[in-house]
Order: sequence, then structure tokens, then C-alpha cells
Amino acid sequence: MNKSKKLTRKIGLPPGEIIYIGNVDPQKTRIKLIKYDKVDFSETDLKKLENIDSIKEPNKINWLDITGFEKIEHIKDLSKILNVNEMLLEDAMHTDHIPKFDEGNDYLAFIIKSFDEKSNDASHNCFILKDELVISLMENPNNILQIKIERIKNGTARARNKKADYLFYTLLDSCIDTYYRYFENIREELFDLEEIILNKRSENYSDQIYQLNTKLKSIRKNLFPLKIALQDLIESESKLLEKNNFHYFNDCKDHVNELIEYYNSFSDMIQSLIHFNENNIINNTNKVIKILTIIATIFIPLTFIAGVYGMNFKNMPELEWKNGYYYSLLLMFLVGFGIYIFIKKKRWL
Repeated sequence: MNKSKKLTRKIGLPPGEIIYIGNVDPQKTRIKLIKYDKVDFSETDLKKLENIDSIKEPNKINWLDITGFEKIEHIKDLSKILNVNEMLLEDAMHTDHIPKFDEGNDYLAFIIKSFDEKSNDASHNCFILKDELVISLMENPNNILQIKIERIKNGTARARNKKADYLFYTLLDSCIDTYYRYFENIREELFDLEEIILNKRSENYSDQIYQLNTKLKSIRKNLFPLKIALQDLIESESKLLEKNNFHYFNDCKDHVNELIEYYNSFSDMIQSLIHFNENNIINNTNKVIKILTIIATIFIPLTFIAGVYGMNFKNMPELEWKNGYYYSLLLMFLVGFGIYIFIKKKRWL
């Protein structure tokens, strides 16, 4: 999808109109209902969304996992089935929307990005917490989350002994973990580029630095609003969050603060690479100018000698010499060689 087209797709549409806005075609929609408690665990694939109250089990954690936004009608059904604000679902389908926290009468919602392990492409996610129910809307699968699901399934995860708000935290934490992987890839690229610039100072690496800087800047609009959204979540007084679980959400906030420090550090490092690369360019230019200046310094007196003896006046006795041509060449050689020795002793070359 063309980016300019993506930004203008909502022009003229009424507020709350739920449409998918992304850079690529949406993935196939998969709906899964996961139910578990301390003893039992079950997974069910659903073809369509029905009345949640009829399929969820009381006294269990019910997790409705929706991955892929191809069938937008399923997302529209959520507004009626769950009594969730349409404006929230509108933001959930807008993949350029920044992270945000939203609190309704009987639900909490969080919009957050995650990053693919190989491509580093951002994936848009929305998590909704209700009583004994968590709904996850994910643009693409999250590999880290799949690992945590297996732990819940095998009964080794702490979530089996916790309420729905802990699963809500687990979803947020799995997305934040992908930020670390994103920054790790940037750090490796930064160190590799720094080593190249240090060892190959005759080249210009402005394009590589610009690409890396663009990659780093692209995460800024997701990282800094994420800190604000987490703070809003922590400061909420919703009964859906247990007090003894608040330290988990505070831990998420601490991780984001750490990621912001990484961002600032890498941003400073990129600025250093820019200055270093500029100095290399200036030094290379100075070297070229220096060499050209030395060549000009050597040839200026030679040009003067050639110009004097090229005037052809009759009263120039040297013109009548039998070996005058060879004498002039010898003179020019001695002058040029003398200037070269002088420059060499001064260590200008």
C-alpha cells in the first residue's frame, strides 16, 4: 500500500469507522479461544465471533486471540459483543497509531507495537482486559508470545495461578521484549559501521549512517508514548487490576525507561559517526587539495622557465646555444627536484 494513500484513507469517513490501514495487505484472520485455570487448559479455533458469555467459562481465564486483520467484519463485531468503544477498535486497526492506554466502564485497553525477529517490521497490537476475559488483536503473530503460551499450556507459567490481569501483563511484556531485540540489531549494525568507518577512512558512509538513523528514529514515536501509556495504566484505579500485580506493570515501565536510555545512547553514537564521517570526508578533501597544491608548486617555476624561453626575442643568447634545449630541460629538472626535496624535508608530503 502506498504510504500517502494510507494516510489519506480515513479522510471523509465518520468517527469510529473501523477499517484496516497498513503498509501491506492484512494477514488471514485466525480466531482462537484459550481457557485455563490451575488444572485445565484448552484451545479452540473459532470460525466466527459469537456471544462471548455463551462460550467463556466462569472461574477460568478466557483468552480470545485474534491474529490477522483480513476479515475486518470480525473486528467490527467486537464492538457489539464486548460493548467496547468503536473509537478504540478504529485505533486498533490503524497501524500508524501510537501506543495508548484506554479505560472504559468495564474494560482496560492498551495499544502497543511489537517487532518481527527477522525483518524488524513493526506489528500493531491491541489488548483488552475485562473480568475473566482478555482479548488480543494482533496484526501479525508474536514469536515470543507463542513461547509464553506454551509455558501456560504446560503448566509451568505463573499465569496458571494468576487472574486475567496477569495475562494482560504477559501480553504487554511479550511486546516490550521485542523492542530489546530491535535495539540489539541496531547496536550490532552501529558497531559494525563504526569499525568500517575507522578502518576505511577514504570512503563516504553517509548513506549507511542515514539508513541506520532512519531505522532508529522510526521507533521513537512508539517508544516515548509507550512510557506515557504505561504510566496511565499504573495510575488507573480500575478494579480489574489486582494491587499485588502492580509491580509487574511497574517492571514494564522500568524496561521502557531502559529502552529509552538505549535510544538516547544510540542516537548520540550515530551523531558521533556523522561527525567522524564528515571529518574523514574533510581530511580526504584536504589530502587531494594538498597533493594538487604540491604538484602546482613544482610546476609553476617550470612553467615560468618554459614561458621565458618561449618568447623568441632576438636578443636572447640562450636561443642560439647548440644544446640550449637540453640545458633548459636540465634546469627545469633541477628546479623541480629541488622543490620536491624541500617539500620532503618539511614533511608536507
